[in-house]
Amino acid sequence: MTWLTTELGRQTSIAEDDVWVVDSTPVECARSRETVKHSDLARWAEYGYCASRSRFFWGLRLHLICTLHGLPVG
Repeated sequence: MTWLTTELGRQTSIAEDDVWVVDSTPVECARSRETVKHSDLARWAEYGYCASRSRFFWGLRLHLICTLHGLPVG
């Protein structure tokens, strides 16, 4: 991914954007309390709220950082 971002940045001028945007989406890892107790993800996952789906979830958040033109940065 780093290589691809670097190559895209070299071939265009959009890598020089001084404004970045961040978005995230929930990645649900379990639904039942029993699964949550025994999951190997217990060290990383937490309870959170997803406003777009109006519900709570147990899991992780996947974040995307990109320039205003859509070049992924992180």
